[in-house]
Amino acid sequence: MSVYQSAARILKDALEKKGAVKTLVYSSDEKDKRKLFALVCETLKYKTSLFKILKETDILNTYGWNEETCKEVFTVSDDIDYKYLALPLLYDYLYGKGLGKAGRIRSLITKHKGLVLKTFSKLKSEKEISDVIDHKVNKSSLPRYVRVNTLKATQDDIINRFQQEGWFLKTDYEPSLYCEVLKSLAESEFLVDPVIPGLLAFPPGTDFHSHYLNDSGAIILQDRASCFPASILNPPPGSHVVDCCAAPGNKTTQLAAIMNNEGKILAFDLSKERLATLQEFINKGEVTNTTVRCADFMTIDPTIKGCESVEYILVDPSCSGSGIAERRNELTDDVRSTAKKRLRKLSRFQSLLLQHALSFPSAKRVVYSTCSVHEEENEQVVEEVSQKFQDRFQLEYILPEWTMRGRDGYNCSKFCLRLDTNQHFTNGFFVACFVLKSKNSNSQLVNDINGGQSDEDMPTNSNHKKKKKRKLSPSPSRTDNEISDVSEVKKEKKSKKKHKKKHLSDDEESIENNEEIKEHTKKKHKKKHLSDDEETHEEIKEHTKKKKKKSKHSSENLEEDSNKHSDNNVEIDSSISKNKRRKKKKSHAINE
Repeated sequence: MSVYQSAARILKDALEKKGAVKTLVYSSDEKDKRKLFALVCETLKYKTSLFKILKETDILNTYGWNEETCKEVFTVSDDIDYKYLALPLLYDYLYGKGLGKAGRIRSLITKHKGLVLKTFSKLKSEKEISDVIDHKVNKSSLPRYVRVNTLKATQDDIINRFQQEGWFLKTDYEPSLYCEVLKSLAESEFLVDPVIPGLLAFPPGTDFHSHYLNDSGAIILQDRASCFPASILNPPPGSHVVDCCAAPGNKTTQLAAIMNNEGKILAFDLSKERLATLQEFINKGEVTNTTVRCADFMTIDPTIKGCESVEYILVDPSCSGSGIAERRNELTDDVRSTAKKRLRKLSRFQSLLLQHALSFPSAKRVVYSTCSVHEEENEQVVEEVSQKFQDRFQLEYILPEWTMRGRDGYNCSKFCLRLDTNQHFTNGFFVACFVLKSKNSNSQLVNDINGGQSDEDMPTNSNHKKKKKRKLSPSPSRTDNEISDVSEVKKEKKSKKKHKKKHLSDDEESIENNEEIKEHTKKKHKKKHLSDDEETHEEIKEHTKKKKKKSKHSSENLEEDSNKHSDNNVEIDSSISKNKRRKKKKSHAINE
């Protein structure tokens, strides 16, 4: 297929807002994508003049620009639109390098060259068109960013390679002034990014496409903004990750590098052509932990084998691309490009995709990002989804040192992050991060809702039920008669406390402990009272009478009480004999 045919399809899709120019180019089957990209962009710059020439000459209708005549020159598929085919041909003939290498297809223009040149001169003289391009686009306004592929080389190694080539690493500045230094970077200087690990910045216009480090996969040409989502997701080695809209693959290969090729990455995309580009990136970067699947992520069951253990998900869906400087928005945008209807349609799709990602059972960190500047695709999506999943997920305050947050007017704004082309010298971008709520964060949320009161302090039915369950739960206990001494009482108390912490309320525990202590104190006083040497014989008899009366009222424990009575009599006799001996000794001592 001719490069002009490829350019015609891309021009049509770009002007009808079906995709970004760069994305469309790299999804095509054209081998020389750089040549195709340049042809499309240059044609778009002059599109106003070219459309006027086509209208004035009417060569599309009057002079046989149709399927029948075009088939004489090349094979034309059914989906070709001849006005878009004429645009790149006219550009090269009038503004570009000519049609000398265009092959037979150039005859579609050259056989009408007299009319084309006459109309071109007439419109210029009437100032209907000019030699000046339609829009001023500074192709080299952004720095050249290079990400070190740590799967093949270290950052220090790559820096040394560039220094050997004559580049000077600038380090004498404060990290907070990075953007200011970047703006005034000299031709031979480069910087290390203070936020994204392994990212280097070179002066605008630096071309590394044919550099041996790029050819080998040791470095990857990736814009600074697109490095943020994977860096914020930051999956540890060995984790299970999903990149739900993976192609063309810069973010996927960055994730693999962060994980050091350990763990698993599932990369989904609908386009077979884009997935082919992704596979090239994977092979070039020596990525070994990624499985590529041509599938719609929305149709993937989160519970199927291979997905049920996914913990980290990157959601970077299709968007308007309004933040991409290289997209040449000024070349393709019109009133429709920001039409509310179109943005609502994109926003709905993005919201559903993010909700599906958050429904994965093991997901604990999900990053949402777009290369759009519109609130409809950014803050509005995050606001809607965060409210629907507030019971399970919360937004993380990512990169606290980053000053540009989300747009005002949304609860989620302070948690979101934005990048601006003019301020940060990169593509416009938006990032937000959802994290699984921990138990502590849940209890804090409940306290905030309850006005600082904990669940136990709140008079709810659920707490009432919990108390009932505690009362019904069985707990082992002993009778008082089994307690024989103080040490046994202490052991009993410890064992009861262990069980009562699970099954009894604090009030019930204190009541039982108090009764236990009272009973033991009574027994202790009784024993002490009976064994006191100073106790008189009459007091002992009185105590015995009381015990007898008590035993009459207890028919069930009659035998036990009688045993105690006999024991008490033994103790009484022993006490009487002791008192008699003491009296004899005293009287004997007095006589002497």
